[in-house]
Amino acid sequence: QPSEFAKASLVLWSAAVLANRTKSLGDPKRLLLPFLIGFGVIEGLVLMQHDVGTALIIGMIMFAMLWFVGAPLRVMAALAGVAALGVGALVVTDPERMNRIFSFMDPASASSDQPMNAIYALASGGWWGLGLGASRQKWGGLYNGAQTDYVFAVLGEEMGLIGSLFVLLLFFVLGFAGLRIAARSTNKFLGYAAVGMTAWIVIQAMINIFVVMRLLPVVGVPLPFLSQGGSALLANMIAVGVLLSAARQEPGAAQLLASGPKTRQPRLMSVIDAPRPRG
Repeated sequence: QPSEFAKASLVLWSAAVLANRTKSLGDPKRLLLPFLIGFGVIEGLVLMQHDVGTALIIGMIMFAMLWFVGAPLRVMAALAGVAALGVGALVVTDPERMNRIFSFMDPASASSDQPMNAIYALASGGWWGLGLGASRQKWGGLYNGAQTDYVFAVLGEEMGLIGSLFVLLLFFVLGFAGLRIAARSTNKFLGYAAVGMTAWIVIQAMINIFVVMRLLPVVGVPLPFLSQGGSALLANMIAVGVLLSAARQEPGAAQLLASGPKTRQPRLMSVIDAPRPRG
């Protein structure tokens, strides 16, 4: 999906803007004008596709980056108020979104039984699950979403509570590592980019899992690294690549890399650079 690459591009662009305007944090106009224009353009394009879930994630990424750079609380509060009004207007003015809210509040009135089938899948998994490939719901009530939005429900049915907790632990470790990398980075651009990429993956994973567990209404966002989609997976790997690049700039990592053994020259390069015999 193009929106996945838009998230990565937007994070990198925003990190560059914030890194160049760190001294303007006390001046909301100078700080927010270019920042909000970039986010506003992407948000507008996403909303034109009626993808509120992706728009919410992009907005949360913006808040995470502003919080990390130390934007004033009055600015954050004002943006939160505007965002809440905007989301409310988008929901109220769209019958389909209102139907999702009503279905979330009253499962018996739902036009789709996928949310309840996701709960059945998680419940039938027990402690250790039914075994890999043994899910029943992916051939039944979750047939159309087993490989996309409801992949976590299938995972819980096949791997049980233990497997589900392990997946949650992996996302927690990724989030902790990303924030640690951002806090220790000596490069402002990489630090801000690390925060944005971490917020993107962790927030999107939380929203997807909360929807599967019926803690949120259906918003239609994939689970990073696990949901089907080659472009989404590639975008997730780009985010991880940015985190690894930022990790190499940590003081301890830089010293370790400098003191470590030099990498061996590839054989192909050795052949190319080898001295040629004179005729």
